[in-house]
Amino acid sequence: MKQISRRSRVRAPGVALIVLALIFGTAALQRPSGVLIGVFGFSIGLFVASGAVSGMMMIRLRVTRKLPTHARVGDPMRVEYRIRNRARIIPACDVTITELASPTDESSAAWCGCIHRRGSATASSWIIPRTRGTMQLEKLTLSSEFPLGLLHKSIVWIETQSMIVLPQVRPLRPSLIQSLLSTGHEGRSLGVSIGFGEDPIGLREWRPGDEARQVAWVRSSAPGELIVVDRAAPSQPRVRIVLDLRTSTADIRAPQVQARGLEERAIVLVASLVSAASEAGIEVGLEIVGIPTVLLAPRRGTRHVERVHRALALLDLDQQRIASRSRVRRQPAREIVVHPERSDTSLGNADAIHLTASQLASLEEVVR
Repeated sequence: MKQISRRSRVRAPGVALIVLALIFGTAALQRPSGVLIGVFGFSIGLFVASGAVSGMMMIRLRVTRKLPTHARVGDPMRVEYRIRNRARIIPACDVTITELASPTDESSAAWCGCIHRRGSATASSWIIPRTRGTMQLEKLTLSSEFPLGLLHKSIVWIETQSMIVLPQVRPLRPSLIQSLLSTGHEGRSLGVSIGFGEDPIGLREWRPGDEARQVAWVRSSAPGELIVVDRAAPSQPRVRIVLDLRTSTADIRAPQVQARGLEERAIVLVASLVSAASEAGIEVGLEIVGIPTVLLAPRRGTRHVERVHRALALLDLDQQRIASRSRVRRQPAREIVVHPERSDTSLGNADAIHLTASQLASLEEVVR
């Protein structure tokens, strides 16, 4: 981390001390007195000593920043700092670290009470991202008013670090998730595996380890010969979330700011659907139409959901859109198509569910 600037500001107590010193200094010039001269010298010495101590303390500090792997819009993100004091004599006290983040993001300051000489300490702050995408942190400020609060000394450090901010996830109504589970044939896995479902797939001879409930007693009429029914394991439902971005921001029938807001709400709705479907045990995938092909096959698991959210976080809505309806070949799955503005039923399967960004509020779970 590189130091780029230092700054000193006189605080209100320091201003009061300077005014007091000027008053006593003027009085000492007009009518010399040992008391007046002593008070004047003490005030000046106190101010100079405060500046010297805080200056020597701050100049020997070094700081490093540690970011999490990712953040999410609207969720507090913890940023950790490690502060090292390279001074051999003076400890560092009352040190505040302020992150110079984006004006749209909320942040708190980190504070460290004391860092012993030749020692180190850790502190943490919180940043609440307000926009998805890549967050870049560059400058941070170390400041202190130690020892007497007369001066505010600060040092600006620069270290460029970036991280991905995932889109916000809203809790959706349970009834919506239940409707996702009511998938037809195209929302089921086509692979057939043997299990304990209801659909029979064949007969075979009994083998050690087979349970009694698998035996077809009607077929097993010959002495010493048992016939077993193999049944298909219950197939897992599959859902593909399709984000329709074929219409550019400028062509959406709304003011520019509102049009971009509709696209962002559509992304939030897609991210929420992906999380809700995964929590319900549904294999969920993502397809983005209208930009260079983004296609993630239906899968389950936390890592897959994070991969989908990362793809949504890195979407560049300023890139040129592709108006074609042609789509790449994909696995069979029930489709939910999300549109920023109006629904276009020509996109998606015949039984696809079409949602718009304006429906996000009505689909959210009401938390009482």
